[in-house]
Amino acid sequence: MQKPSLTVILGAGFSRPAGLPLASDIKKRFDRDQRQNLLRFGSGEWMWKDEKSEIDINNGKMNTDSSVYGYILNEVIKKYKLEHSVFIDYEHFYQWIQDIVRDKRLKEYIYQKAKDSFLQDHPNFMEFVPEYDGDIHPFLYRFKNDSDLSNILEIINYLIADLISIKKPQFLESLSNYEVFVNYLRKFEEVDIFSLNHDLLLENILQYFGSQYSRGFTKEKSEIRFQDNDAPIAVFKNLFDKPVRLYKLHGSIDYYRFEHYVQGDKPYLQYTGNYNYFTTNNYKEKHFAVRVNPENGKLLQETNFNVVPKFITGTNKTEIIKNDLMYTELFNRFELCVSKAENILISGYSYRDKHINKELEKRNDVNVINQNPFNRYPFSCRHSFNIPSLKDLK
Repeated sequence: MQKPSLTVILGAGFSRPAGLPLASDIKKRFDRDQRQNLLRFGSGEWMWKDEKSEIDINNGKMNTDSSVYGYILNEVIKKYKLEHSVFIDYEHFYQWIQDIVRDKRLKEYIYQKAKDSFLQDHPNFMEFVPEYDGDIHPFLYRFKNDSDLSNILEIINYLIADLISIKKPQFLESLSNYEVFVNYLRKFEEVDIFSLNHDLLLENILQYFGSQYSRGFTKEKSEIRFQDNDAPIAVFKNLFDKPVRLYKLHGSIDYYRFEHYVQGDKPYLQYTGNYNYFTTNNYKEKHFAVRVNPENGKLLQETNFNVVPKFITGTNKTEIIKNDLMYTELFNRFELCVSKAENILISGYSYRDKHINKELEKRNDVNVINQNPFNRYPFSCRHSFNIPSLKDLK
């Protein structure tokens, strides 16, 4: 007899046993003085100095940007709290920056406040003597150079990626919680997992327990290659060819976007509007990816101009999904799977995403297991079972 299929929805609470943060933990990390807390590395990546080694802290502080943007981010947060009375949550904060990112007046206000604060803490920089017209101290350069707040958005993406990175000791300690989950998945012929998380915990769990899965990416006929040896890098082609199919509806810290540029009739490269999402955990592949014609291997583009992790945050997710090819494909699969599902397992989801809830509300004829110690399943269904822990799965 054929085993039934299962649809799974994962929220942040799923990752909690492995020590990864909930939204409230991320809020605390942002809602504090940031002036001395940022690290910027030669690769362009940003991290918080929390829990970092002395070597990493020293390396991350060598770049002047680490100090300057600590002050800028601090003033961005202060301005946000001034307008909203409190720090609501990091997604609301991120959306607020997106909404005002091109506001030059507000940007100038924030940068001036940051510069004043920086000089108050470092009065010796006011003694700098310029050697020529326009000369400026390297620590003060950024306060004048940025045209908008887009750098802050990129920094926040890196900081969130840093915060949700997996720490091996905690991962190993948490495996007893997740072994029950993996064994439960094995009862089903096919499993569609829709994760709202950006972390790589589930991928590591499935690999550890030897469960094959697909995420929609493939190296076959890939347009993106590693420049050193022409090795293909996995790109999103909506290919799900394993019994366990993982759809990261809001992206992942190992997703990157290679935007296509061409040399047209202008003296500069022109963006075509096309792009590939690719995935890699290899530092060199990420930074030295090139674009080729997959049919003949001809080099089309030598540089990827943006290696910031690509995941969706903020409060306007539906608009981003609608206007992005990959996220549209992933969400279409979510709508289809939920519409046909007989059994749904939901773990660690707090029911705050309207576009997810909308699809669940349509199904009052489905069996639901809701694993959440705080939130019961809020919608009508055939049968609902509320359990506090993954260990309660049977």
